[in-house]
Amino acid sequence: MDAEALKHELLQTAAEDSEVSDERRASLTEAMLEHIGSLDPQLRDELIYETFSQWIHQGRYSPMQLQDLLLVCLDQRHLMWFPEGNPDAVFTRAFSQLVIAEILHWHQQQQQILTPEVVIQTAEVLIEYMHTEADRRGYVPDKGWAHAIAHLADSVKQLLGCPELRRAMVSDVLEAARDQIGTRALVYGFGEDERLASAVVLVLERDDFSEADFARWLDTVSFERIGSELPGDYLAAMNRKHFLRSLFFQMRTRGVHPDLVTHVDALLRKVQQSRLG
Repeated sequence: MDAEALKHELLQTAAEDSEVSDERRASLTEAMLEHIGSLDPQLRDELIYETFSQWIHQGRYSPMQLQDLLLVCLDQRHLMWFPEGNPDAVFTRAFSQLVIAEILHWHQQQQQILTPEVVIQTAEVLIEYMHTEADRRGYVPDKGWAHAIAHLADSVKQLLGCPELRRAMVSDVLEAARDQIGTRALVYGFGEDERLASAVVLVLERDDFSEADFARWLDTVSFERIGSELPGDYLAAMNRKHFLRSLFFQMRTRGVHPDLVTHVDALLRKVQQSRLG
């Protein structure tokens, strides 16, 4: 099914607001996966993603179908698709992540519909992806939202809520997230710091990760002096500062972990006093 035919089908499905047969859903799912990175923002964002989200949370997919859908989204033609000379591939990666996040969320709501092995595999691929993704554009003129790092934060947020995730992998996720938090490529300008903060703070809801563990990780995000390699060191410093600021306000608003809020506040004060060189 080509993109225009898919767009027509999804618009018609939304307009009818009626039950879709299993056969039609299977056909549309295959086409949506093929065009998930469409450069048409209406098709990609408003139709494909929204349809996936609705069908997942309406229970239209069986556990086995969801597992298969997740594994496709993780494969080399979706999340791990990094073709040389094709910057538009970021849309496929970014929107595959949103489907991954929706499936992991549904998995938690339905009390573990995915096998532990699939959750671990998902974590392994997401960690590899975090170390690999270098396209940090937010909104792209004429093509709409790419927002790969914000979508990454969404999938990480749901992953950290999965009890199947082992303690060592939680640390690996945080280490990979730290690299994206402190990127030297640009200063994030589309709310990425807030999305990343809302994701990583969820480790505090896990039984296997203490406040002291999180505080030690935060110390590695913070800094007291900005490096002399410009502009990269300065950009990284600004991203880390913005992340810590977002984390501080989110934690203070929640009114939980007061000792950690104090710790983040102290880190921010050091960061505010940092100097070049």
